[in-house]
Amino acid sequence: MECVILAAGKSSRFGENKLLIDFSGKNLVLWNIKFAQENKIDNKIIIVINKQDCDFIDDNRITHPIIESVRYHYPIHDFPNIIFEFQKTDEYGPAAGIKAASNYISEDYVVLFGDNFLHGKIDMELYNSDVKVTFRELERSTENLRLGAIVGNNNKFTVKEKPHNYTEGNFYCGFTIFAYHTLEKLKELKPSKRGEYEITEFINMFKNKILMFLDINWIDITYKEDIEKTTQYINKIK
Repeated sequence: MECVILAAGKSSRFGENKLLIDFSGKNLVLWNIKFAQENKIDNKIIIVINKQDCDFIDDNRITHPIIESVRYHYPIHDFPNIIFEFQKTDEYGPAAGIKAASNYISEDYVVLFGDNFLHGKIDMELYNSDVKVTFRELERSTENLRLGAIVGNNNKFTVKEKPHNYTEGNFYCGFTIFAYHTLEKLKELKPSKRGEYEITEFINMFKNKILMFLDINWIDITYKEDIEKTTQYINKIK
């Protein structure tokens, strides 16, 4: 199984590129790679990044902070299956990252959000479904608005993108497993009203989808106050 790490976000609400912040010795992209390795979804790891963070060394070469950090920890001769791909500058949203990675995907694949921290072993089996969607049941909180809400249950559900009328219940955790053939549907996906290619809308295109409660360590890093919480959390489980 292969893995796509979405790392092209601008961290606009955060104020700086949170993917480059050190969390107990690794940035979030490196923690995602470690998670992929531990769960054997590393036949190929495709990291989707943005062009805005590139620096030009000279007329022919560019460097990117995420590329540099990954190559520092994983020399290419030790880990040859890591691929970097740029998201198109005129396409936005998580599903735009999947589109960017699609040319490299050759089997069932897992999508990880680069600004999430995950640790633990997870059931990767699709059980003949098109998509497996992870969720958590959360108590009432306005912070839940940062996530997508799960409406419905079992295989009859939809994922609502940051719905302001849902403040408690089941919420989408971002970790998603897709069957290889789902890539064909990307051709039909259109930008949402806010101009993004939403992963929630991509998921909702499939009828044969299942829910899975995410019972491993998981944190969504969205705001500055999440830095200390995440660092403390990682230090406890290291």
